[in-house]
Amino acid sequence: MTTHRDLLDLEIGTPPPSTIDIDSLISRQRRRVRLRQVGFAGVAVAIVLAVGAAFLFLPRGVRMEWDTAVPSEPPSRSAEATRLTAALQQLVSQAVPGATLAKAPPPISNAQPGDPLVFVDRGSHFEAAAVVTDAAGTGTIRVNVGKEDTQFRSERACMSDPAPLDVKYQCEVIPVPDGAILLRSSSEIGEENFHRFYVEIIRVDGNTVSVDVSNGVIGDGPYRGQRPQPLLTMDQAIALAQEPSLATTLA
Repeated sequence: MTTHRDLLDLEIGTPPPSTIDIDSLISRQRRRVRLRQVGFAGVAVAIVLAVGAAFLFLPRGVRMEWDTAVPSEPPSRSAEATRLTAALQQLVSQAVPGATLAKAPPPISNAQPGDPLVFVDRGSHFEAAAVVTDAAGTGTIRVNVGKEDTQFRSERACMSDPAPLDVKYQCEVIPVPDGAILLRSSSEIGEENFHRFYVEIIRVDGNTVSVDVSNGVIGDGPYRGQRPQPLLTMDQAIALAQEPSLATTLA
């Protein structure tokens, strides 16, 4: 029995043999994939070499945008004492030009006196002092910087205890710029014309500067004036205490 399928095959006839080599087609496809992979690897190598060359030819010292800044280390306490010493010596030489300097008696008994106007590290604060002599006579200056344990630091007020009978004492606490507070006091001690100005500023960070000037030598016998007035006027002592170069954050 002849079916429609048999009739259709008779009409079409035997198909011609295929001219496509399947094995060759698969081989060419695999070669194309390998070439593409090699091409991608070559491009990657070229990019790496180009970036490396760019770094190689950068000028030395040029920072890239992603470099992180290295924070600077704070100065050591010895370096800070040296810096404060240079600042104080310059300020005093400007205020009392041509004066000669000598070691001041230490405020604590049995302590060794420091060199004139050279800051010594006392742990809680830095301390410098000198006996200063010029044409007007001899007086003493003492400057402390840091967190010295003083009456003003504790009470933020003038001394409330009554002064000795042989002392005339005046004191005032006033606000100053940048949120700081300042104590200024004057004393007349004894019967030999001894005058003393004391100024202390407490900044918002808790660090202080105190300036103590007199017209004699404190700690060297009885209080006796050796010049008409203290080494600095009250206004000069206040300006010295507020001098930015004498501020520190290390104490």
